[in-house]
Amino acid sequence: EWRKEEKKSRVVLHTDAHVVVLFSAPVCELVRTDELANHRTAALGPDLLRDDFDSDEAWRRFQAPEARDLPLGEAVMIQDVIAGIGNILKSEVLFLAGIHPLRTAASLTRPEFNRFVALAQASMRRSVDAGGFETVFLPPDIMAETRKFGYTYRRRTQPCFVCGTPLAMVRHSQARRCSSANGRARFRRGSRRGNASPMRRLAALSCRRLGIQRKRGGHEGAGMEII
Repeated sequence: EWRKEEKKSRVVLHTDAHVVVLFSAPVCELVRTDELANHRTAALGPDLLRDDFDSDEAWRRFQAPEARDLPLGEAVMIQDVIAGIGNILKSEVLFLAGIHPLRTAASLTRPEFNRFVALAQASMRRSVDAGGFETVFLPPDIMAETRKFGYTYRRRTQPCFVCGTPLAMVRHSQARRCSSANGRARFRRGSRRGNASPMRRLAALSCRRLGIQRKRGGHEGAGMEII
């Protein structure tokens, strides 16, 4: 059974054992194997899902002039730098890694980069096993209570699940991309009183799941959502 409407399918591949469906792709091309070396996809960056993913090459491309001065909310989406990251993955992994989308690629340290890559790879592999991102990011108890599937994606102005601070929208690219970001989030006693108790409970659950050390004032982290 397909997960989306048949009219949204662009490419359908049939084998004796499987049916592979590509939905809503803006461009589809049929390319022969002997044409791949000269095809534009030959310039793609290292593929996150490959077993031989070249982390050193991806890091080099992040620090190259074409990407180093870009905000990370934009740089991680450039497929010639690193292949495989889309809007949802970028939104959630930047949050989980505690990296603000307006930081430049040049400001990223190698340990931060390695953590981002590891989280992205783990999330992608879980999504492959689950057949989508719906159950990848949030713990089941938080997902059931909030009816959301991510910490930040499509949640601008809504309270952060970790600290309760509303996610703020920021613009970070020439293409007018926007992000919902949580920089130095602080949960303030007495604010949003109607939501205070459930948000404290969700924050505690979420921090335990993420392994985040909470401080008295809240937490320090970052998240984003592409609009």
